[in-house]
Amino acid sequence: MKKTTPSHIAHHYFKRLYKEQEKVKKGFKPDAIHDFRVAYKKLRAFLRMEAMMVAETSQVKFPHSFKNVYLAAGQIRDRQLFIGRIGPNKRSGNQAARKIHSLEKEIEERKNNNDLFLSRKDFDEMENNITMHLPLLARTALIKDFVQQKLDTVKKISAKKEYRDKELHSVRKCLKDIIYVAAIFREDLRSRVPFTGLYRSDYKKAEQLADALGSFNDITIALSFVSPSEIRKADPGERQYLQSVRRQLLMEKRRLKKTVLRKLSEFKPSSDQAERSRP
Repeated sequence: MKKTTPSHIAHHYFKRLYKEQEKVKKGFKPDAIHDFRVAYKKLRAFLRMEAMMVAETSQVKFPHSFKNVYLAAGQIRDRQLFIGRIGPNKRSGNQAARKIHSLEKEIEERKNNNDLFLSRKDFDEMENNITMHLPLLARTALIKDFVQQKLDTVKKISAKKEYRDKELHSVRKCLKDIIYVAAIFREDLRSRVPFTGLYRSDYKKAEQLADALGSFNDITIALSFVSPSEIRKADPGERQYLQSVRRQLLMEKRRLKKTVLRKLSEFKPSSDQAERSRP
């Protein structure tokens, strides 16, 4: 990607996003869904940054028609991952057969929604409606303001003594926005990331914390499939097994939360330190 105006950068990612969507359509493979969702989040992070320079932030947001695609793909992948957790194995046998069948049915219902995906024409229209509002020229200083905005949110949340799951999810979104925007320069523009007040070690810590938060989020989603109300719906034969799955997930969630909180307490950007190694 040679041209670096906001509209050219956005075009690059819209093109990639469409290709990833088409891969998902071929079979809804977990890896294809993951790549599609990452492409969306990367473009979304860029647009969130550019939104700081437009009159109305709504002008550079994705329409609901596309968000529905993203949501459905996520719902399918969540169910695929959970089935992988409780699927038949030496320990579980068929103790979760009915639960698995129910989830597989939900997956098929979402897959068979013929109106789910956007056409090439829909994509072009979405891209045009968004890029027409982007600034004409790139402003490298914008990334520093964007990163600082995200860091301020993380700092505000981390100052609390109690953390709700929703707040930890907000921390992860802020960190991923920082990581994705930096990746645009480093991986796609093939240039040095404009100095943001963060150094290489800070980006590494941000990635480690975001990964831990991602695992924590996956456990939280898995628990939603074995909530007390969901377990009560199960047959007596499955109920005991699903209760044991829930207990194990709760234990894992508590362990992960300790890891997340430790890494969050250690995440202190080193802009006031002597290190000057930039990403």
